[in-house]
Amino acid sequence: MRFQDKVVLVTGGTRGIGRAITEGFLEEGAKVIVLYNSAEKEALELKNKGVYTVKCDVGNRADVIRAKEMVEKEFTRIDILVNNAGIMLLMPFEEFDQTNYERMLNVNLNGTIYVTYEFLPLLKRGKSPSIVNMASNAGIGTSANGTTFYAITKAGVIILT
Repeated sequence: MRFQDKVVLVTGGTRGIGRAITEGFLEEGAKVIVLYNSAEKEALELKNKGVYTVKCDVGNRADVIRAKEMVEKEFTRIDILVNNAGIMLLMPFEEFDQTNYERMLNVNLNGTIYVTYEFLPLLKRGKSPSIVNMASNAGIGTSANGTTFYAITKAGVIILT
């Protein structure tokens, strides 16, 4: 049990890579907190496994502040923060859509900033605290057709890290 007595917060921890991260920490003895936005069924499954789940749109700072207040009522610290929440909306450059771009920017980059900033006081109380920011190879090189704006958001996460 490598993470016994550790408190881990995973954003976007209900599906895909985030779910695997959540399950891995659970298997290794961690107390896990998951922030999720829309995966109600998956969040309930995790809650039944002992995960503390909080519905939160990480791209909305007020929502992140509310989530932090809820988490603070249950936990005195966080040892590991995994900023995993992210979305990819394919959009060729010539078909730029401001609404979709801003949604990706808010979740992928601003969400990483908001969660890290708001949960920093709990992290500072952690045992050797760590922050893991999930990015993408798209953020470090040329991007495939339709992923330019996604790549921009992930490049920001890489720079932040």
